[in-house]
Amino acid sequence: MRVRLSRALDDQLAQDLATIEKVYREDTGDLGELDHRIGLTLFEVAEGPTVIYRTASWPPPKTRPYRIRTSADATHRISVARDETAVRQTLWTRALVFAMGIPCALGLARA
Repeated sequence: MRVRLSRALDDQLAQDLATIEKVYREDTGDLGELDHRIGLTLFEVAEGPTVIYRTASWPPPKTRPYRIRTSADATHRISVARDETAVRQTLWTRALVFAMGIPCALGLARA
């Protein structure tokens, strides 16, 4: 389960990177519009030391767990981040259900 959820988050980040890359190559002026369309994703696009576009919340806050991926070549760098809180909560809930369920199942099996 952990691997599947982690892979799903990585796939979302890869899709985000591909989308941002496409918009960057076609018209950098549309990056702000893209920010509104993909909403929950934080990202930054830079050419060398110059930031071309950055979402209002970039860099991700340290108070929450974010997974960050970066794609770079000789001319530009795109960094994207997604919140991992939902993944961690799902794993915690599942672990709790298993931890509580096993003793109950053993008790029922003995009865």
